[in-house]
Amino acid sequence: MYLGPSKTDLDAAAAAEAERRATSIRKVKLRSQFAETLTIAVASPKGSAGKTPTARGVAAAFGRERGGGVVAVDMNELRGTLAQRSVTTHDGHIGGLVDSAEYLLGAHARSVEVERCMNRQPDSYEWVLASDPGTTVPLSAEDFTTVHTILKRFYPILVLDTGNAELASSWQAATREADLLVVPMKWRGDHIRPAAEMLTSMVHRGERVAGRTVIVGTNAPGEADLLAKEEAARFFKGLPIVEIPADPALNAAIIRWEELRPETQTAFEVLAATLTDLAKGATS
Repeated sequence: MYLGPSKTDLDAAAAAEAERRATSIRKVKLRSQFAETLTIAVASPKGSAGKTPTARGVAAAFGRERGGGVVAVDMNELRGTLAQRSVTTHDGHIGGLVDSAEYLLGAHARSVEVERCMNRQPDSYEWVLASDPGTTVPLSAEDFTTVHTILKRFYPILVLDTGNAELASSWQAATREADLLVVPMKWRGDHIRPAAEMLTSMVHRGERVAGRTVIVGTNAPGEADLLAKEEAARFFKGLPIVEIPADPALNAAIIRWEELRPETQTAFEVLAATLTDLAKGATS
């Protein structure tokens, strides 16, 4: 005699429905419209904290769902690696925007002319703007303002992959002007404390941290120290924390959205949705 579905079956069906609902809500958030261009700075004073993979991942999450309209910008003061971790078909870079600024800030500039300096990612549709590999002069705050102003004319979401030099004028300009901050780190003391000091310095400069900052855990297998993770929860109390799971595709020479594991894609979507929530909260 059939007695209907078992409790296990009912629980599984309820869990699947809850997951479908959460996915739908998350994707709607990623397609949100903003009154102004949303600028997200990925910043950490520690090398190997995962800034570039995090910048690529969150830009790809937005770009994939929105079908474009997103630019990931290498704002390292000298030579960054964003382009090396991306699909590129030409060697255009940020210097092209700076050199053509007078025209691109004028009334006749078109997005297609900006895009000659960038590379579109074929599976996630965001654009990547590389740093200038041949430069011997660091980007200045004025250079940042120029590039930022040009890109804001044409694109609704910008993701800035910053360097490690907190004292660089371009770094300070990028983090100051950003609407949102993403701070990636390993759950280790030598990552957590410098990040906490960075945020404290921002507060001392009169910059807002609460309400615009997300902490991101970027640990490979065996890297996380559970005591350090608890320390991070105390240091960053009140700030949202998102963990990106370990994924071999994040360590590949080129990061491709379709090669990330489903749980990694979901984590980057959660990060993007969390940023959207903060952005909406700031403007509501």
